[in-house]
Amino acid sequence: MSFALDDASPGTEFARFDFRPGARPGDGVFTVDMAHLAGPRIESWTSADAGNLLFVELRAAPGEDIMAAAERLYRELFRHLDERGFRHIIKAWNHVPDINHGEGDDEIYKRFCLGRARAIDAAYADRPMPAGTGVGFSADAGLQVQALASREAPLYIENPRQVSAFEYPRQYGPRSPSFSRAVVAGPGRDRLFVSGTAAIVGHQSKHADCLVSQVEETLRNWQSLFAACTTATGLKAGFDQGGAYRVYLRHADDLDDCLAALARGGVPLEKTTVLRADICRPELLFELDGVVALT
Repeated sequence: MSFALDDASPGTEFARFDFRPGARPGDGVFTVDMAHLAGPRIESWTSADAGNLLFVELRAAPGEDIMAAAERLYRELFRHLDERGFRHIIKAWNHVPDINHGEGDDEIYKRFCLGRARAIDAAYADRPMPAGTGVGFSADAGLQVQALASREAPLYIENPRQVSAFEYPRQYGPRSPSFSRAVVAGPGRDRLFVSGTAAIVGHQSKHADCLVSQVEETLRNWQSLFAACTTATGLKAGFDQGGAYRVYLRHADDLDDCLAALARGGVPLEKTTVLRADICRPELLFELDGVVALT
């Protein structure tokens, strides 16, 4: 086993465990004669501490069973956060390989949700769910989880237009997704962290296979969240405030239509990044998350 440690700067990868045959020591790498008995052959951790916020990234090895990987990574995440004193996750980003593959309860996303829920039941059940994004990427990659956590509990916001994700009916899997629609956090509670939001009203997807209508429905969900946030905090929230946004787009060919619909809805394109990604439901073509300044 080789173990590499890099503490030169915060936010860099600080540990890599490598059990692969042929691993060799190098600068900053220490080798210990240990056999690989179980678990992934490679695991990477990244951590950055800003005093009042902690960012952590965990990656599973490609090919690891998604349910087992989700439970393992989330258990490790919760343990790490508790040890550091950052007990409250503000936002989690989940990059799930081949997210739409499989039928019924064997769908990759549903198995991911089940593994994550088992970890939550074991180690996080005493705390509300954070904001969250779950999107798909290459089937050849391993599960990736990023989390932003705080020492203080944030304020959790739900959307009146949508059923809370953790209350979805059984048709969406043996365990429903585990996230809040949005979270208010940051110094002075002046930032709104919005979960990945799509064209879902109640718990049902809308406008199947119509990109522009899905963007418009999604922006109505955002406006509903802005209103709920203002009611809860007394602070203004909107696309005209400072913020940063991320679009997840299923089909790259839809980019021009997507950007035009966002601009019509008031989303500042100069503050928006677009990524090609699969969405958690096969019929959904678009998802938007972000962070918004409150005033």
